[in-house]
Amino acid sequence: MVAPLVLAVFRDPASAFSTIDVRDVQDQIVRFDTVANSLIWAADGRSFPGYPVDGNFIRSDRFFQVRFGTKDGERRAYFTETATATICDIEVTGGQLVISPTNVTVPGN
Repeated sequence: MVAPLVLAVFRDPASAFSTIDVRDVQDQIVRFDTVANSLIWAADGRSFPGYPVDGNFIRSDRFFQVRFGTKDGERRAYFTETATATICDIEVTGGQLVISPTNVTVPGN
């Protein structure tokens, strides 16, 4: 029997909004498996281990977090750097997950 996938639920402390869908700068959806400490790239379901929900190095001096914003009237959660409200870009290159900071800020903040 396969164990059920447990995903992180992110809640906006300023509202009743919660989601398991976290978007990158290209609006691709990323999910977090809290049991396996993995990022799940929703584009194809691949899982990338070693990315705990409470923070992870993007580069040696940067961490990620989830920030909430509003785009086109819809509440959303975005994958960002901790230090700034800039949305990260997530790509899979050669089977490896690449997380890059951008200068795109979270909308509606």
